[in-house]
Amino acid sequence: MEKARASGRILLQPRCGVGSHEQQLALLKKLSEDANPDVATITIDSYTRLGAFDKAHELARTNPAMLNGYPLVAHGAERLREMVLAIEAPIQIRHGSPDPRRLFSTSLEGGADGFEGGPLSYTLPYSKDFPLERSLRAWDIVDEVCGELAEDGINIDREFFGSLSGTLVHPVISLSVTFIEAMKAFSKGANKVGIAISQSGCPYQDIAGLRAIELLATSLCPGKTVFPILHHFMGVFPRDPTKALALIAQGSVTARLGKATKVVVKTQVEALGIPSADANARAINFSRIFFSSIFDGFLPDNGKIDEEAQQIYCEVKSLVSMTFEHGDSNGTIANLFAEGRLDVPFCPSRYCKGLCVPRRADDGAIRIVDPGLMSFSRPFLDREMRMAGLNADPMQISAMIRDIQYFSGEDDADSQ
Repeated sequence: MEKARASGRILLQPRCGVGSHEQQLALLKKLSEDANPDVATITIDSYTRLGAFDKAHELARTNPAMLNGYPLVAHGAERLREMVLAIEAPIQIRHGSPDPRRLFSTSLEGGADGFEGGPLSYTLPYSKDFPLERSLRAWDIVDEVCGELAEDGINIDREFFGSLSGTLVHPVISLSVTFIEAMKAFSKGANKVGIAISQSGCPYQDIAGLRAIELLATSLCPGKTVFPILHHFMGVFPRDPTKALALIAQGSVTARLGKATKVVVKTQVEALGIPSADANARAINFSRIFFSSIFDGFLPDNGKIDEEAQQIYCEVKSLVSMTFEHGDSNGTIANLFAEGRLDVPFCPSRYCKGLCVPRRADDGAIRIVDPGLMSFSRPFLDREMRMAGLNADPMQISAMIRDIQYFSGEDDADSQ
């Protein structure tokens, strides 16, 4: 990551995970041969994520095709080590665990280079009944171990998952969550982390979000290294392969213009099912095309981007700062979510109010039209409503559905 940042090169990483060890190993090898990704992924299955290790072990033994990812704890550290040695790219573990301690231990033992996620981004979108304070304590242990390893010169890549629910995620909410997680990791001894946001589909807002990461890193954690990361669009993907490629292309150009260090890639068959190795390889090779300098002239209005980045920066700094005003940051964070002063829309967790309402503006940007109980500033909210340009009832369900399906192409199909 540091070498890529210094040279201005953007790294590419696919998502991939299957239940069978033999198929996962073959998948990693094929991707390495066909697309040469800079970072490899092992995506973990849902049973392992949520601590149902016995169920994951049973299915890994009897019917691995029923798993929606790789059951790392069931297969064990030796098999992970086999994959680490089989390919040149570093391997990151991507999962969604509110309590990752056993998975993390197996990942370390097997030689994984990176371990994604944090107590907020991997609890609120993935778990209904898992208490935030319990997750915060569990992830503290992960970060303490990573801090101890960093003191010995061993850096485990820690990336914080800003995609959250993947549904109309405003960059202020995304970056508030990920910077809270990053600040906690830094307090435990980490000195290098990745902060990820998702492509919203509005280029100037996405570029502004990536720029805001640099501004926030300088202000909130001076002296630490923060890598900006962009995920290709995480919402409802177009079923039409051509439209899907167009969305991927837009995200890749945005990543270059926003100076992302890494892009986590989607594929043109994203709306149709789990992508094959061939689909992943094609998406990586296709994305790489758009990192060329020939696309630099596509930069949207720079003043508009800077204004948006400054608005994002000010609100995130305020929300993050209030979580560390007292000594007990874990208790403060849990209380702020319980009170709704911190919030994530469209999350299943009962420990998150989910009262904040985002909508798509006329220009495609995501705007907060109802803050719920969140502690936004009045000037920010006034600007959000002005920029939204919406005349209809912001709580209208049909309008919300259209916003969620913005890129799916279903409205186009209905009108034909």
